[in-house]
Amino acid sequence: MSNPYINAAFRSSRENQVYFFMENKYVRLHYIPGRSDEKILTDLRLISSGFPSLSGMPFAEHGIDCSFDTEASEAYVFSDNLCVYIDYAPGTINGPYTISEMFPALNNTVFENGIDSGFRSTTGKQIYLFKGTKYARISYDSKQFVGSIRKITEGFRVLRGATDDTFVGYIKPILEGWPSLRGLIPERKRIEFTVKMRSTPKYGFLGE
Repeated sequence: MSNPYINAAFRSSRENQVYFFMENKYVRLHYIPGRSDEKILTDLRLISSGFPSLSGMPFAEHGIDCSFDTEASEAYVFSDNLCVYIDYAPGTINGPYTISEMFPALNNTVFENGIDSGFRSTTGKQIYLFKGTKYARISYDSKQFVGSIRKITEGFRVLRGATDDTFVGYIKPILEGWPSLRGLIPERKRIEFTVKMRSTPKYGFLGE
């Protein structure tokens, strides 16, 4: 627990609130897009205490690799090759299953044994998943691919420096954009960027 970097995040069902996951802990913040005066609503604590349905599972013990929100207070969370679908308000859970069991289309693909990151698309019930240099768009409703697996630099050309995607602001240290996290994560080692996809900004976090 010496390097609690941001491993995953998903948007809360409450407006302008987000969950950040750092190994086996999490924090909940209120933010205002474009500003850096966010405030911590739930202090850094164990995932098992805030999400008791995950207690005793790899998601709480080892940490969450990837997550994304879907409807209301529901979200998918991933740890290694496992996945669960949770409703964190009442604390119900569907799983755990292997990623290929939950999303059969991902069987025998680069995503089968783990996912680095993901976020919900602005288009319908679609999500973007990332692993290494590859990404894919998939419908979490039908569990089918939307398009094909591609290189990140082909679909997000702004990240290699044209699509409709543009940077909002610039790449900067996480603590510059999220100062309330100071003291919770190290001063260095992580950087933040925001990509605007059509009309909706998305935050991204990278190792330095």
